[in-house]
Amino acid sequence: MRLLIDLDNTLVDRDAAFRAWVRSTVRGSGGDDDDGIAALLAADDHGYGDRAEVVRALRDATGLTDEDAILRDRVMTEHVELIRCYPGVVEALRRLREGGVHIAVVSNGTGRQQRAKIARAGLTGLLDGIVLSEEVGVAKPDPRIFAAACAGTEDGEQIWMIGDNPRADVLGARDAGLPAIWVSHGRGWPSDHGARPTTVESTTAALELIAAQFTS
Repeated sequence: MRLLIDLDNTLVDRDAAFRAWVRSTVRGSGGDDDDGIAALLAADDHGYGDRAEVVRALRDATGLTDEDAILRDRVMTEHVELIRCYPGVVEALRRLREGGVHIAVVSNGTGRQQRAKIARAGLTGLLDGIVLSEEVGVAKPDPRIFAAACAGTEDGEQIWMIGDNPRADVLGARDAGLPAIWVSHGRGWPSDHGARPTTVESTTAALELIAAQFTS
């Protein structure tokens, strides 16, 4: 069996790390503007927002006057030190890998940033592959990134995708002909995204489903 799995807000709690960094940065600049913090988080849009808009929101919230490139780098890198896996994820991945499941991260983002997150979260030794949009030249939901992650798959091998983003992870996997498990984090499935996939509230629950599928 091959398991493809998203990184941000699936394996690691990227949003919690970014929120903590935003609050620390805004208050460290002498501000305590809840509206500014909220605007910055809204511009970030769980990591999918336009980086130029995030930089503008950061300036508005903090009054920082550094060049855009410097602030963009801070947005992209400083929260990485706060990245942690969701509870139970490392242990569940270890059990799957020891049981013979091939595990590959499939993530949009830069190699520098995403590989730093993987290392910070202690995931490096638990992965058989890392497929990143910057490095392969296509991003989720493009089916080609899933095809890259499936390279070397044996005939008849089961392949599953786990992710938290309905469009990038679930619909992208569907377009690539792969079954997917959606980690909802308590959200409802978007009504304009077709039939709801297999849905769980947490990544550990998704990994338990994979373990049950692998051993059935």
